[in-house]
Amino acid sequence: MGAADTVTKAYMKENTVFADAFNYLLYRGRAVVDPTQLQELDTTEIALPFGAQDEDGKPQEDAVQKYRDVLKSAVIKEDGEAAYILLGIENQTDIHYAMPVRNAVYDALQYGRQVADIAKKHRREDASSKAHSRGEYLSGFYKDDRLTPVITLVLHFGANEWNGPLSLHEMMNVKNRELLRFVQDYLAAHLPHPKLCIDATCGNGGDTAFLCRLVGPEGRVLGFDIQPEAIASTRARLEKQGLTAELICDSHANLLQYVRPGTADIVMFNFGWLPGADHSVFSTADSSIPALEAALAALRTGGVLSAILYSGRVIGTDEKQSILGWLRALPLEKYTVLVCDFANWADTAPLPCLVLKK
Repeated sequence: MGAADTVTKAYMKENTVFADAFNYLLYRGRAVVDPTQLQELDTTEIALPFGAQDEDGKPQEDAVQKYRDVLKSAVIKEDGEAAYILLGIENQTDIHYAMPVRNAVYDALQYGRQVADIAKKHRREDASSKAHSRGEYLSGFYKDDRLTPVITLVLHFGANEWNGPLSLHEMMNVKNRELLRFVQDYLAAHLPHPKLCIDATCGNGGDTAFLCRLVGPEGRVLGFDIQPEAIASTRARLEKQGLTAELICDSHANLLQYVRPGTADIVMFNFGWLPGADHSVFSTADSSIPALEAALAALRTGGVLSAILYSGRVIGTDEKQSILGWLRALPLEKYTVLVCDFANWADTAPLPCLVLKK
C-alpha cells in the first residue's frame, strides 16, 4: 500500500469522517448514520463454498482470502425502526479498471461469510436436524435466516479524473439490452444526481466539462473566471464536446449574485494561474478566501466543495497557507474537511482539499 493510500485509509477509519461519507452517499447529508454507533470489523474476507468448513469451523484449503480497507457495522434508525447494515470503504489513489468486479467480490465474500457463520451457529445449537428440511440441512442456511446488507463506497483520491467503468455492464462487450437484463449488474459508484454545480475557476474548462457530464441534460452548471481568455477557452472546449454551461466573466467572490444560498450541490476551485497563459497573473488569498466563504454559503446541506491549492517559486506559499488556515478553522459540527497531503511528493505538488457541508 502506498503512502497516500495509508494516509487516506487512516483518515477514513475515523468514525465521524466515515459516517459523513455514507450520510452524503445514502441520505444526501442527513445525519442518519450515527458515528457513535459504528463498530470496527475485521477487514479480512474469507470466501467459502457454502458450508465448506471443518468440524471446528475453520476454512478449508479452497478458501479465498481478501482484505478490505475499512469495514464497520452500523445501526440505521428511520421511522422508528432499526436496521443493521455493514458499510465498507475502498480508497483508490490510482484508477482501478476492474473496480466493479472487485467490489462484487468483496461484497460476495462478506455474504458468503455470513452464510457460513449462520450455518456454523446452527450446527452448534441444533442437536437434531429432524425439524428442518433436507435443503436447510444441506446448506446450513434455513428458510427464515436473513443476511445483513453490505454497501461498499469507493473514494478516488487520485490527481486524474476517474475514467474507469462504474458498473459491471460497462466492462462487457455486449450492447444488447435484452440480453443484459439477465446479467446482474454491479455498480462501482452510486452517484447522487446533482442539479446545480459551480466551477469557480474555469481555466481551460476541464472541470466545467466534467461537471456538465455529471449533471446531465437536466442539471445546471455555472462557470466563473475573471479572465476573458479563460471564458473563451472553456466555451470552445464545451462546444467541441457538445456540452453547455452558463459562463460568467466575473470574480468567483461574487457567485452569490448568481445563485441562491443553500442550492448548490458542488463547487470546485482550482487556484493558481491559467495554464498556458501569463503566469504572473494568479489567484491570491485576498479574493480566494471570500470566494470560498461564498461557496460554502451557496452549498446545500450535504454539498461538497473541492479546492486544489498550489505553491511554487512564482506564486509563493501565501495563498496556500492562508487557505489551509481557513479550512482548519471551520467548525467540525458544520463541516468535515479533508486535506490530501501526499507524503512522498514535493512540497509544491498540487494539494487537493474537500469540504462536506453537514
